[in-house]
Amino acid sequence: MGLENVKVHLVRSFEDARQCNEWFQQAIGPLGTMAIDTETTGLKWQTDDYVRTVQIGDAEHGWMIPKDYWWGLFLDIAHQHEGPVDMMNAPFDYSMLKKAGVEIPKHRIQDVGVMSHVLEPHMNRGLKWQADRHVDPSASAGQRFLDEAMEQNKWTWATVPWDFPWYWRYGALDPV
Repeated sequence: MGLENVKVHLVRSFEDARQCNEWFQQAIGPLGTMAIDTETTGLKWQTDDYVRTVQIGDAEHGWMIPKDYWWGLFLDIAHQHEGPVDMMNAPFDYSMLKKAGVEIPKHRIQDVGVMSHVLEPHMNRGLKWQADRHVDPSASAGQRFLDEAMEQNKWTWATVPWDFPWYWRYGALDPV
């Protein structure tokens, strides 16, 4: 595999939303496996209660959907989708989505973090570490650039602009 054929997308216009929906219909459909991830105001599901963006994807495409602008697109896709859902750290994303009004049936969720722990208990099971091992050794490079920009600009997970290129690319790559 590798990242050379992966495409990441930010939904920021009606045309982007149309393309995302078309991707869903053609690549995933109602019964295919779709990955879902969230970006939130923080990293603690018990206290952080706001989903900023939701990401969906497969092995070739990752889509970042800003909640404040295109939430209806995600709701439409989530209601059509009846297949398996891959999540990394499913308790967090499940809880955050539920707080936002979307409840994915638990029996459809496959937690790749748990799978990783079972298959590679001696390895770091963080998503970026797994992506470096299983997808492409450079998969986590964007996180370093995002971390540097957040520190330099004094941004937090709640304040980093959703359309900042390193942020949305970081997020859109997660479901891939």
